[in-house]
Amino acid sequence: ELRISLTRKANEIILTVSDGGIGLGPDFKLGNLSSLGLQLVSMITGQIDGNMTISGKKGTSIEISFKI
Repeated sequence: ELRISLTRKANEIILTVSDGGIGLGPDFKLGNLSSLGLQLVSMITGQIDGNMTISGKKGTSIEISFKI
């Protein structure tokens, strides 16, 4: 199951993409991205001066927030 949401809070946009999969391994570190897709998302987030949070407890959830 894939869920995508886009919300606006004051002067900020929050994009959340999550799934109901197996989640991330215990050794996952945002600084050691091996996936080209996550590397691209991380680079684009930096270019728009945003913040990215990844959670992998129950499935995987990636939240990107940026000012508008």
